[in-house]
Amino acid sequence: MQNTPVAKLSAALFELHGLLITEATNAYKAEHGPIAGPGHLLQLLTEDPAFSWLRPLSSHMAELDHADSKGDVELLGKELRAIEELFAEGSDFGQRYFATFQHNPDIVMAHAATMTALRGTRVVN
Repeated sequence: MQNTPVAKLSAALFELHGLLITEATNAYKAEHGPIAGPGHLLQLLTEDPAFSWLRPLSSHMAELDHADSKGDVELLGKELRAIEELFAEGSDFGQRYFATFQHNPDIVMAHAATMTALRGTRVVN
């Protein structure tokens, strides 16, 4: 992986996303019981309403990596702004996201790392 501001942000988002998936998976299992395996989890992540709040983050992460790999500065700026907006406390994602802070301090730490990396992209943005 390159050591660019966008690459650092992608890595931080990847770590955070994994923690959020774990948190959402644990909440799902508490309510619905065990998940039948990786294929079932993938299906839940892409189709189940319990995981729908994570989909915008997943989508923006993919678009950010795509824009970075293509060197598309305009799309890159658009995605960076969209990610900033996604983490706003008043957004639908933000409401669910900030609630996870109460359950997992690792998410709080990953959030801090992500916000630091996001600020680092403003040179590019």
